[in-house]
Amino acid sequence: RQRSMGQTTRASRQVNGAGLVGFRRNVIARPVLENSSGQPGLDIYFEDKQVPVVMSGRVKEHGFEPGYGNYTVIESVDPDTGDLVDVLYSHLASPSNLMVDARVNSGYVVGTQGGTGNVRSVDGTIASIDFFQAAEPGSKDMTPYAHYDRLRRRVSSNLGHPQ
Repeated sequence: RQRSMGQTTRASRQVNGAGLVGFRRNVIARPVLENSSGQPGLDIYFEDKQVPVVMSGRVKEHGFEPGYGNYTVIESVDPDTGDLVDVLYSHLASPSNLMVDARVNSGYVVGTQGGTGNVRSVDGTIASIDFFQAAEPGSKDMTPYAHYDRLRRRVSSNLGHPQ
């Protein structure tokens, strides 16, 4: 049985040469950039609840953690440094249907934003996108990616919310 590789979002999609998502989505709340004591990424609320892949890459793993809920990790390449970076998509309503080892492009839907894990929002759903140093699948290594702040600001800007 083969799983779907996701769907491209309804928004007009423009992916730059670096494989970063470059389209405006139905984002109705300004993304929240966690401070240095929090996660190395951003929390964001998508009105249509569809969480897009923000950097092209390879699906590395899926899982569930009490704080993150249902999550998917996609190994991507930082377009500025060429370094590998693990992009964690968490608080998904259910496990993603993307196949491990599948290549996915920016704009594909990782899953539906949900309320799994520790979530605080108006309707109990949110998406969290975090940037970690690339690690072996299953290692649970949570070392923040050295250039996470630049990546999260670029992603936020590409989603229509410059920081």
